[in-house]
Amino acid sequence: MKKGIAVTAIFAAITASLFIWPSALTVRGTGGWSTAGIELLIFPVLIALVIWSSGLVVKLARLMAKRQQADRESRSPQVSLGIVIGAVLGIWWGGELRMHGFELAAARAEPMIKAIEEYTRDNGQPPRKLSALVPNYLDELPPKLPPVEIVTESKKLEEYGNNPWALTALVSRGLMNWDRFIYLPDQAYPERGLGGAIEQVKSWAYVHE
Repeated sequence: MKKGIAVTAIFAAITASLFIWPSALTVRGTGGWSTAGIELLIFPVLIALVIWSSGLVVKLARLMAKRQQADRESRSPQVSLGIVIGAVLGIWWGGELRMHGFELAAARAEPMIKAIEEYTRDNGQPPRKLSALVPNYLDELPPKLPPVEIVTESKKLEEYGNNPWALTALVSRGLMNWDRFIYLPDQAYPERGLGGAIEQVKSWAYVHE
């Protein structure tokens, strides 16, 4: 019994770490902003679920037939159960860590936002590129940020409520996903819009596509 629990716990931890690792990079600010392909990890989890379910069916059949179990019982059900538990915990905890990483990124970006505002006051228009802020307004662009770009074209700004400028970064969570991390100067973020459901992260918005 104890060995079975240990096997389940080990495989749960291994599986959870696969989902959590990219989010841990996001918290550190060293990567994980886009995790294209992470959804493919679901397939081995589904296979494990089938194996685990089959193991339960076999056990039930043995009990109903009143047969004695073999001395060395297969560990496949315990392994499969661990993978399933690990996937559930990893997806949940990984999501929480990921959003915390974006909260930290929003805080790191504050000097850049202030520099853009100062640049706009001095020049009558926002910079076309963030690199224009260096060195007069910033010694360097803040590190540990998603791949942020500034939007200044009037036609594109129509999508962003006609703000004078906007900051946006593509932070996909899968192969067919276009989540974005957005900053609007007026911070008038709707509950839905900009291509999906919006979750406000400090003064920014995370758009769940």
